[in-house]
Amino acid sequence: MDPFFSSPFPRTETTKPNTIRLLESWNGSSPDSRFRFKIVHLSDEPIADDEAKWAQVLKGRIRHQNNDEVVVMKIFQESKFPSSEYSGPELAWKEAHAYGEMKLLQGDTIPRSFGFHKIYMTSVNGKQEPYFAHILEFKDLPTLTSIERFEQSGQEELSKDAIFSLARLRLLALYMPVLLV
Repeated sequence: MDPFFSSPFPRTETTKPNTIRLLESWNGSSPDSRFRFKIVHLSDEPIADDEAKWAQVLKGRIRHQNNDEVVVMKIFQESKFPSSEYSGPELAWKEAHAYGEMKLLQGDTIPRSFGFHKIYMTSVNGKQEPYFAHILEFKDLPTLTSIERFEQSGQEELSKDAIFSLARLRLLALYMPVLLV
């Protein structure tokens, strides 16, 4: 495991609501190490924020090279894991390694990685807790659940976009079966 994932978290100061300060970053999973940003502004609408998930997924935006980018922040929050089989650092490292191996597919077949980051967020008990977060380019793609519903509907023809989306999701499932939300 890379030392970034096993070293202690730095101390932090409280941030504004819906704002996450990135404390330390690891860009080994990113095809472009020039991504430099320190703050993520979260939207009010989570993508997947449920109990018993391997990660919580929130939508947000970053300011990068004078442009706003819509991103997804995947947070490895151990208190919501479905079991204690893995730790937050272990899952974050597994995903980081997989994304590092798939750098050539990023931005086309799978979303671009903006790296892994150490953050503090307010937990259910109201205290600031340390988490690992993977920040990814936002792609408005169908979920596995929506594709399964489509398959069960009995319709015979998939659009070209739906076929590509299904292929992307299946590829991710092959590389990271434990990490799908």
